[in-house]
Amino acid sequence: MKGTVQQVQMDLYQMENKWWTQKAEEIQRFADTNDTQKFYETLKTIYGPTQHAVNPVISKDGTKVMKDHEGILSRWAEHLKELRNCVN
Repeated sequence: MKGTVQQVQMDLYQMENKWWTQKAEEIQRFADTNDTQKFYETLKTIYGPTQHAVNPVISKDGTKVMKDHEGILSRWAEHLKELRNCVN
């Protein structure tokens, strides 16, 4: 049984090594041919997609939490206009 576990581990190691070697060759080929789209797609398969966090913003009167992109941008624009028009 012990020999079987060791063989499976060795096979997995070889499979993983082969996969990494193929990915490195792919990335190098895309870099050499200036194929940036496929270059970054391949990197994404290795590192995974990026995650975008949503940071909610509270409305001016404090009654509403905005989580949508347009609402957040609108509130920031409103806030920055108030700062710009603030007289010290």
